[in-house]
Amino acid sequence: MARQLELWEDTEGGEETAPAAPDQAPGSSSPIEREHGKDAPGADMADPAAVESLRKEICRLSGMHVHLKVTNNSHSMMRVVHEPGGQNARLSLHWIFVDAPQAVVRAVAAWVKSPRTLRKNSLVKCYMRENAGRIPASGHRRVTIRTKGAHYDLAELYDEVNAAEFDGAVNAQITWGVMQPVGSGRSGHFRLGSYTDAKKLIRIHPVLDNEEVPAFVVRSIVFHEMLHAFLGIEKEDGKRRKVHHAAFKQREEQYRDHKAAEAWINNAQNMRLLAKIRKFRGLWMPSFHRFR
Repeated sequence: MARQLELWEDTEGGEETAPAAPDQAPGSSSPIEREHGKDAPGADMADPAAVESLRKEICRLSGMHVHLKVTNNSHSMMRVVHEPGGQNARLSLHWIFVDAPQAVVRAVAAWVKSPRTLRKNSLVKCYMRENAGRIPASGHRRVTIRTKGAHYDLAELYDEVNAAEFDGAVNAQITWGVMQPVGSGRSGHFRLGSYTDAKKLIRIHPVLDNEEVPAFVVRSIVFHEMLHAFLGIEKEDGKRRKVHHAAFKQREEQYRDHKAAEAWINNAQNMRLLAKIRKFRGLWMPSFHRFR
């Protein structure tokens, strides 16, 4: 039986999403496929020579024969299926990997060879997060803006931070994210905050809307996402995008609540508190990504 594993990220930011259904067996003997259609502009535009070069490099580094499909699937960005015998693999990669640095390609090849190791590989995950801005936002997804929570009003916090830290210059929407119900295929990972540049939208995870979460923690996360909107994304080598660049980190360290919020978030007891809040509401026990 073929063995399949995948890695996926929610590039929309604040909500968990289920991975796509597994690939069907390829209908072509070609080692390269592209996902076409109006919803796949990146995959459609990928340079065939660059895709073939990437495939050959993954074959060389993994020691396997790899059938590569370039996709526009931002929910399931990497998927590999090992064929019986262990020497052949069908690999699906999001198009942002076509121009990935060599270190990332090596990490992908290592995952193709030993899929379970990638869960501990922060390099690939970091690359996906830093290149999320290259992925167009889905136009069919409706966003409901909800700022008033049970304990915190995000609109009030946003206005406070905007006036005190940015002289009112940030122009973005803010909302509490969605608490997804428990169900098969749901991720146990979520972010406490996110910013989607294409929509100028900040999402804050609703697990923070609790009286046991200090206001300075929520305010600090709001500031972090507003800072993304204020500074934007820098490019490295004219191509790669970097979200948490040097100017971003320097400005964040100057923020009044930064150190206190970092200490609270890095406290294991507080993380267990958030897990308890989420579990009480009938959800998966989480592991945490602080920000995007």
